[in-house]
Amino acid sequence: EADRLLPTLHNRVCNDASLLQPDQADYLLIAFSPTKRYTGSIQTLIDGITHLISFLGTIASAQVHMITETGEALVCLRSSGRSLSAIAYDLHIHLTFISEQEAVHLYAGMDRFQEIGEIGVALRHARDCVELLHDIGAARGVCAYEYYNFIRLFGGLKQDGGSFVLENDALQQLLERDRTGGSGLVLTLRIYLSENCNTTRTAERLFIHRHTLINRIRTIEELCGIDLDDYYTRLYMEIALMMHDFFAA
Repeated sequence: EADRLLPTLHNRVCNDASLLQPDQADYLLIAFSPTKRYTGSIQTLIDGITHLISFLGTIASAQVHMITETGEALVCLRSSGRSLSAIAYDLHIHLTFISEQEAVHLYAGMDRFQEIGEIGVALRHARDCVELLHDIGAARGVCAYEYYNFIRLFGGLKQDGGSFVLENDALQQLLERDRTGGSGLVLTLRIYLSENCNTTRTAERLFIHRHTLINRIRTIEELCGIDLDDYYTRLYMEIALMMHDFFAA
């Protein structure tokens, strides 16, 4: 698939003079592929991918994208100053959301490049990431080539008994509260942990007042009986969130 799509992608990039500019340091190539769990229509799948491409356009400059008749897709975008990890994490949240809410199950593999001549390598790396997600049995997920070894290790943790993390009572409490009340506590926890518990940056990303965020964090701690000031508690909750996102049915 990668070898078949590469010439088309290369031509699209070469014909788009606005894509690669000398003042832009990094570009990202993202390959989407449906998982074997997906049993819906191709149109629903394409709608889901289109939604993700539209989202990427809001956080970076998506210049080239293709969607095949089988639901494979490629997106090429400028990093726009955002880190690879930040883009990957935001994409991961949206990909998990459409999997849970719309039953559109996708893998996304991604790699960075700087020059047109590097696109072939980036595409192969992105496809390697998709294959890794398949090999570890992920229900959906995002894998950046930069974090390939970590995701492989993470998949091994699941195979060696990760069910105890999937059954994390604190996370299950939050998921249930969100399902019944639409409280957004899981998203709040995700962003709070991803911002290293910085309340100002977390509030800005969630578009809420800092005092509202502090009240939500207090609610999370009281509901779950946890202390997010504790390092090991934060680490456990982060692993539990990743286990849920990658492997929960």
